[in-house]
Amino acid sequence: MTSIDPINTFSPHTALVVDDELANRKVLSKFLSKLGFKVLEAENGAKAIEVFQNEEIDIILMDVMMPEVDGIEATIKIKSLCVDDLVPIIFLTALTSDEEMAKCIDAGGDDFISKPFKLNVLKAKIHSLDRIRSFYLQAKEANRKLELGDKIAKSVFNEAIFKKNIDIDDVQHWVHAKDSFNNQIFLISRTPSNGINLLLGHINAQGLASAVGALPSSEVFRAMSHKGFAPNEILSAINSKLNTLLPDDMNLSAVFIHIDSELQQAFIFNCNLPDVLILDSENHKIVNKISSLNYALGSKKKFTFDDKLAQTSINVSNVIVFNSISISQQSRLLDYDDICLKGSKSGSILSHLKDSYATQLDSETNFDNFTVVELPIIKSLIPESDELKQGINAKASNPLNYQKPTFDNQVNFVLSIRGRKLESVDPVPQLLNYLQSVADISAHQEALFTILTELYVNALDHGVLGLESSLKKSADGFMKYFELKKERLETLNDGFVNINLTLETNNITNQLVITVSDSGNGFDISKMNLEISDELLFSGRGMALINGLCDSIDVTPPGNEVIATYRWCAE
Repeated sequence: MTSIDPINTFSPHTALVVDDELANRKVLSKFLSKLGFKVLEAENGAKAIEVFQNEEIDIILMDVMMPEVDGIEATIKIKSLCVDDLVPIIFLTALTSDEEMAKCIDAGGDDFISKPFKLNVLKAKIHSLDRIRSFYLQAKEANRKLELGDKIAKSVFNEAIFKKNIDIDDVQHWVHAKDSFNNQIFLISRTPSNGINLLLGHINAQGLASAVGALPSSEVFRAMSHKGFAPNEILSAINSKLNTLLPDDMNLSAVFIHIDSELQQAFIFNCNLPDVLILDSENHKIVNKISSLNYALGSKKKFTFDDKLAQTSINVSNVIVFNSISISQQSRLLDYDDICLKGSKSGSILSHLKDSYATQLDSETNFDNFTVVELPIIKSLIPESDELKQGINAKASNPLNYQKPTFDNQVNFVLSIRGRKLESVDPVPQLLNYLQSVADISAHQEALFTILTELYVNALDHGVLGLESSLKKSADGFMKYFELKKERLETLNDGFVNINLTLETNNITNQLVITVSDSGNGFDISKMNLEISDELLFSGRGMALINGLCDSIDVTPPGNEVIATYRWCAE
């Protein structure tokens, strides 16, 4: 052996020296100590196994020829105890034959050096194996973190996202997942007006990284849907949240659909996903396609969704089919539109898609995860609200209607919207949020949403903008109505809508007095329809709904101020 003065370049590790000769053990122990190792010794293979089982060992220098248990047997046993850890073993041997060297390697030895050896060569071998073990441990830790990230992500998706969806049996979806973790986002929520919001998409990332974008997106979606925000406002908020949280190369490709039961309309945004298909299940044809806007949510810091909305009429024979397949990958799935049409004839589009693509998806393993949703427009999808049905007959059944209570407590809130702000501000969600902060309105949110929405829309549309409700007597007229509304809002420079909320309470009754006034010329009160009928499908329902839900409604001449009173029992 050659004596050298080794440089301490090793991080603190524990080495095990196994040799039946005491002199050899002492020389190697001194050498390893100078390299920075804590050193343990064993005089034979049996003792080496015992030490390994009781200590954390990072590297082993193993003699081959020893009594009781030799180095080959000890190495085989120690390597079996390592499981998924890497503990390098360097054989120190006087044997030089290829056969004996092969035995050392087959037993699990990572390197060997022939006696007598030079310490600088041994140091180089130790350094090399130490570096390899360091890389191994880093990879093992990275894999552990990746597995932990996937576990957390699965929990986030399963517990915090999917389990919060409302359960609608008629909405079917098919998930194709190439691995156990599926990073697809599929959200369903009802709105206070008893509509439905759906969002399907995927973050262009895997594991925990995808959950970082999916969780806040789902929370924004649910909170704003629950409060009655418009689809463009929800998407703007999601877009802003993702821009704040995600790096530039991460975004959310998604389809957002709002189903309005009263208007029999679907409002659709397609952000960087394949065409949304609207099929006629009776005539088996595609009646509409909603193409991609060619950008994903979070890809632009500021974007207005107001003019990107696809609005289409729907009826009970329609089926909406949409998916989260990347556009490039869908082009590889041949005849997608045709397969959907054939599926509509068989009564199950998803089953037909799965059967048609089974062979291709099994043979081509590089398809990303995706989800396909089949949304039939049937009456059970959007049931009538029990609360609204009960509200129509409230005056005949609610004893509060005929009381004249006095109130001990009062809160007043005033909101005024003027000029160009009438184009962009939707006050109803903010008003509901305010009311929830001062009283528990959870059981009455749907009714209050309807009342506030109808009062505000009447004031803005018919008062400030001078639109005629009669335009909405047909589906075509309905579209014309909204085109005129958009045009007049874009050129609006003056006008106002004032909203005054007065909440009064005592130990028996809660009373909300809603006063809405506008800058319009008013309307002929004698023509106001306060009774719900089947004839009022598209127009004229507003004041009738308010009258059915409220305990009283008064219109101040010349018709540009409405005072509605809504009461409910105190808990």
